[in-house]
Amino acid sequence: ASRFLIVGVGFYLGAPMSIAIDPRTRMVVPKYNPARTFTYGGAVGIAGTYMCIYGMDGPGGYQLFGRTLPIWDTFGTLPMFSPEKPWLFEDFDQVEFYRVPDDDLKRCRADCLAGKYEMNVEKTYFDLKRCNEFIASVQHELPKIHEKQRIGRTKMEALEKETQQYMEQKLEELQLARDTLADPTDISPNEYAVTSDVSASIWKIPVKAGDEVDVDSVVAVLEAMKMEIPINSGVKGKISRFCVDEGQHVNAGDVLLIIEKI
Repeated sequence: ASRFLIVGVGFYLGAPMSIAIDPRTRMVVPKYNPARTFTYGGAVGIAGTYMCIYGMDGPGGYQLFGRTLPIWDTFGTLPMFSPEKPWLFEDFDQVEFYRVPDDDLKRCRADCLAGKYEMNVEKTYFDLKRCNEFIASVQHELPKIHEKQRIGRTKMEALEKETQQYMEQKLEELQLARDTLADPTDISPNEYAVTSDVSASIWKIPVKAGDEVDVDSVVAVLEAMKMEIPINSGVKGKISRFCVDEGQHVNAGDVLLIIEKI
């Protein structure tokens, strides 16, 4: 198992920023763009060269490779936490993960949140001299590992190029489709314009023309700052036409769609 050295804590609810001590297990990976609007607390991921653990449920863009025990306790009532220190880690702590079955992890997390799980914590020291000696001792293994990474990177770059071309093609098709979208200023007295509350991207449009909706029906979902923002219809009626499409950027006050009142 790879051991990680924490070099910083706290950019988000005590999240530990850490790097693999063994250079043979280090890698550099990009963050997701766009990011996920939901990530489970305890999820473990890598972005750039850093490993991080999510302190609670929320948005995120790190590439995930597992899930572990809670590292944040808002009220500081659980063992290993306190009201003055609701985070688990400190700078230069070391973390090591072990593979366990899903059911075992769920049980351990439940026990931890109930205050019945005792984490395995060992007193140790980070010896920089020994670390450098170890890194020097495995230098001869790195070229082969780096070559394997280079091959993987080349494949990924080819896939990214293919994906980029596909996205550009779809954007052109989307632009052609947008040319046929409704005029947001052409609204009759019996119609209602649903507008955006914020500057955001159109994440989803879960309705189609002709659908009947209630006052609280979700007719669009925006995405801004890694958060999903549901937009309700505001009136009871029937979807008449759309002024925007999924993937499009809108500003506060822009008309998203038009509803024929019932």
